[in-house]
Amino acid sequence: MATTRGKLDFFFQFKLSFMGEFEEEFFHVTSCYCDNNPKARSKFYKAVKLAALDFQKLYKTKRMAIDISFDDAISKKHFSKDGLLTYIELVGNTKFGLKALDKICAEKSAFKFSRMQKKDMNKLMELDLESHILDKTSRMRKIFMKKNARKNMAQFYGALLKNNASFVAKENGKLAGDIAYFVDPKNKWGLVAAIFVAKDFQGRGLSFELYKQVLTEFKKKKLELYIGATTTVGVLASAAKIGRIELKRVYLVKI
Repeated sequence: MATTRGKLDFFFQFKLSFMGEFEEEFFHVTSCYCDNNPKARSKFYKAVKLAALDFQKLYKTKRMAIDISFDDAISKKHFSKDGLLTYIELVGNTKFGLKALDKICAEKSAFKFSRMQKKDMNKLMELDLESHILDKTSRMRKIFMKKNARKNMAQFYGALLKNNASFVAKENGKLAGDIAYFVDPKNKWGLVAAIFVAKDFQGRGLSFELYKQVLTEFKKKKLELYIGATTTVGVLASAAKIGRIELKRVYLVKI
């Protein structure tokens, strides 16, 4: 079992993408493994709990974040009882994804795509908040309903504008959606940091066209793999169509 201490940002390895989702500190179990023997499993879960309690005494942490591998069905079931599924981490292959998107997006698009401009930020934030609040499966729904949501989102969008790291879709000049990304140059990974399609434009395949914009950018930067996180049913469904697979699930558990 490997553990660490820190704030839970969008992904632990992508510090630039922190958008204030969780402002507290956590006891974070970054990796764990145990065989399927029931007795061994029971001892293992107790050991995790004891380690979290010891950590709590030192740092006053209230919750534990634990990463569960995609193939550990037993631990998923165990931690889903008392824990909150905060995200499912997905990985995709850039070239494979683009091939799939070329078939899905074969027809000429009705949308025009461009980099995000400062003048569009306020409206984009408004539409982004609305799309996640309306979707009960979104991991961001409760977070976006908080009083400080817009302030945190402004920080996030400001970073996107500074890094020129967001593609916006418009139809007849009307904002329809956007997709944001970050790049880890050291490990040569891409991160799909956020995506939304405005309510009035949903059901027209725009999310796939937005993914195509980002994967084309990842290809230019020679990023073979990219990751993302979600709990949204629609995103998980579209992810499967372009070959993204589950790496792990992260649960938050009260200590």
